[in-house]
Amino acid sequence: MKSPFPFTNAPIIDGQDVKTGAAFAAVNPATEEPFADVVRAGPREIEMAVASARKAFLSWSQTPVADRQRYLARLLEQVRRAHEDIARLIATEQGKPVGEARAVDIVPAADTLRYLSRHAGELLAERPIDYAQILFAHKKGSTRFEPLGVLAVVTPWNFPFGIPFVEIAACLAAGNTVVLKPASATALTGLAVGDLCRRAGLPPGVVNVVTAGGADTNVLVEHPGIAKVLFTGSVPTGVEVMQRAAKNLTGVVLELGGKDAAVVAADADLDRTAAGLVWGAFVNAGQTCGSVERVYVVKDVADELLSKIVARTKMLRLGDPLSTTTDMGPSRRPASGTSSKRISRTPSRKARRFSWEGSARGRRGGGSLPPSSPASTTRCTRCATRRSAPSCPSWRWTLSRKASGSRTTPHSVSPLRAGRARAARRAGSRKSCTREP
Repeated sequence: MKSPFPFTNAPIIDGQDVKTGAAFAAVNPATEEPFADVVRAGPREIEMAVASARKAFLSWSQTPVADRQRYLARLLEQVRRAHEDIARLIATEQGKPVGEARAVDIVPAADTLRYLSRHAGELLAERPIDYAQILFAHKKGSTRFEPLGVLAVVTPWNFPFGIPFVEIAACLAAGNTVVLKPASATALTGLAVGDLCRRAGLPPGVVNVVTAGGADTNVLVEHPGIAKVLFTGSVPTGVEVMQRAAKNLTGVVLELGGKDAAVVAADADLDRTAAGLVWGAFVNAGQTCGSVERVYVVKDVADELLSKIVARTKMLRLGDPLSTTTDMGPSRRPASGTSSKRISRTPSRKARRFSWEGSARGRRGGGSLPPSSPASTTRCTRCATRRSAPSCPSWRWTLSRKASGSRTTPHSVSPLRAGRARAARRAGSRKSCTREP
């Protein structure tokens, strides 16, 4: 089945599409129907990709930083030109609405490319060491950043464009080459990332994409030619990645799942708070490691805040991710959705109630789940410790007199700034200290 999108459907190795004879279906979660075939990579293709990246590293690592920045600027231009096709592909393959795909996948990727294309030279510049110890006051030293080698980037399905692009951009800026292994559920979007790198004129082998699945991914993680593994996914899989990488003492960077809480104080602006909580809970249909998954609110303002949350949640429109009027798309994985229903509807032994359990408005796809706002005066262990997207459970709390008398001030961190900080941490540079006698 031919893909309706202008990107390759085959693994990209050494700048070329590789046909393997094996394929799997790309499925639209809104309809649960296949819409394209994806060429599957296996152990042989992984070996080829690593070999290609190792070969390309010899020249790419010696490319001046200023030239690497120019390549990133060209890559940014390719993203700008293709942003409509990218947004439609993400909506079709992953399920988030097209507007959301632009906001949380494409914009962070473009912002990272823009930032690194302008500032990579400053970030990687050699820095003098200021010795504070009196015994070393007569010495001179500096810290320089050297490329590591071939980096394996293994990414999830919930942000299939933003996460790999942010990580790859940082790797390239630091002089490394990449083998990307996207999630099988969103393999076409991962291949689009590689295709855009190719269109930007990056040398063959600098960015390779393999559509391996299951146990074949272990070949990449355990490969002795990999200098570092960047993995984003679940905690159990992250543990396994670390164990397998440890066989070769390969470094790992793990960004794993969480269960994130929001705390609401009595002096909060409740309108702004409700807007932020609803967005944080239901963006990407709640399928986000950093989403708001539980709310602790001071008892004095709990009822008023909850009514505002419910009112905003009722306004969410479920439907076709390709429609500009859709606010929330389907759950990407039906199995995850079934678990979400079971967790959110299992009664607690303690007092618990639903403030509102939504029903879908508009056309529902096979994996669609309505948003809900369970509320309780006591802790519900299953909601507090397990992912139950898409929901926004809340608990009422009473502050002590000392705590309630203190003044609170709002604090926020820009998602884009946070993304750049994460990219800098993941850039794959090795610090090298030199000291002169």
